[in-house]
Amino acid sequence: MIASFSLQRMGPSFERSRFAIPLGALGLAMMIFIPENKQYFEGGSGICQYHFCDSEIRELYLEFIIDSLIWISLAIIGLALVLRGSLYGDSKTSVAIVGWFLILASWYQITQIQLIASLVFSPIVIFWFIFVSIGIICASYLYFVIIRYSERRLIGEGQTSPLDEREMKMVTEIIRRNLRGDRQ
Repeated sequence: MIASFSLQRMGPSFERSRFAIPLGALGLAMMIFIPENKQYFEGGSGICQYHFCDSEIRELYLEFIIDSLIWISLAIIGLALVLRGSLYGDSKTSVAIVGWFLILASWYQITQIQLIASLVFSPIVIFWFIFVSIGIICASYLYFVIIRYSERRLIGEGQTSPLDEREMKMVTEIIRRNLRGDRQ
């Protein structure tokens, strides 16, 4: 998943950026479909611990991932429809209303997730959730700080020389062909 984020940061001008989405989908599929067994040095390997067995934890994890995929998909599709329906000068109210309905459905889906219900009734889960959230926020902040720092450290190439007569004719010809649709 981290490799797909890194490849996506390369942008459309690099050929490698097109592999970001398939690599991210592969990582997500591996998290869902390939169980990861505990290592021999980890506590609770092969035995039940804290009233959960490994298979029960795995089922809760898969349920959370699938529920999350549902609400995230609803939210993304809803946002796309709201944006498409509210374009300036070409607004389509019915498309925007369907988008808002999907956004509300995604919020409803969030409230139905088992993790949210356990957060409401268990203070210890809230305690651990806060620490995990702090860790995620710190890691994300560090990731963006590193990207910002590395992009600022890039040395600009300065100004290029103006186009000569041959280059100007070539650029003009390319633009003329693309705009007029002239074919050879």
